[in-house]
Amino acid sequence: TIMLFGIDSFATHMVGGQITYSHVSGNVYQIRLSIYRDCHGIRLGSSQTVQISPGAPQSSATLSRVAVNDVSLLCPGQTSECSGGNADGVEEHVYQGNVTINNTGVFNISYQRCCRNNSITTFNNPGNESLYLSTQINTQLAPGNSSPQFLNLPIDQFCIGTPNSISPNGFDADGDVLQYSLVNARGSNGNSVSYAPGFSGTNPLSSAGGVSINPNTGVISFTPNAATTEVAVIAFKVEEYRVIGGTSTKIGEVFRELQVK
Repeated sequence: TIMLFGIDSFATHMVGGQITYSHVSGNVYQIRLSIYRDCHGIRLGSSQTVQISPGAPQSSATLSRVAVNDVSLLCPGQTSECSGGNADGVEEHVYQGNVTINNTGVFNISYQRCCRNNSITTFNNPGNESLYLSTQINTQLAPGNSSPQFLNLPIDQFCIGTPNSISPNGFDADGDVLQYSLVNARGSNGNSVSYAPGFSGTNPLSSAGGVSINPNTGVISFTPNAATTEVAVIAFKVEEYRVIGGTSTKIGEVFRELQVK
């Protein structure tokens, strides 16, 4: 059996997440940061800061935590570490805040936090790698746009040796077309993490026949065949397209990460 989100030492904790946003009114957007931590690691604070580049005119924004959810995968009768038990656990932390973007252009909203789980086997030095998430707001081509949203949590469990799939169940409230692709997981300053030999963003785990993603639905398919326990990170990008002036035009993107064991 493989399980999303490996557990690790007390020094590291970052598992995955995404940044999404919704248009509120005028130039105001609500930014939503969802991040996942293993409860065996260090705790997260009541607020988190995202960076805005270029300035809009502010260069950062503080988001307040609005929810903490224990999303651990448990057997009947188990209680996770997140809730005071002994079983390995994962928490979802959700942060929100409004940002006013008075300038016109393309703005990158990003979040960086150290460190990832040392248990990751597909990176060279995972405990020294940060988690980097981002999304894009285009106030020039698509003022008042809202980003794609995801209905499914990035957590599940699978059986080794049989075909499996992960669906983000993404949708776009504005009716824009979404295109999905596998990408490199990102660390410090948005640079690619250092993958162990044989692994990459498009080949993130040991799988018979490789790993594929449906560009229209985001469903990731694979048949895990690791000889020993493997903890891997899967990262994908969702690009948003809208017909403008008769041409399908990219107006935004969201990066999402999850971890599988």
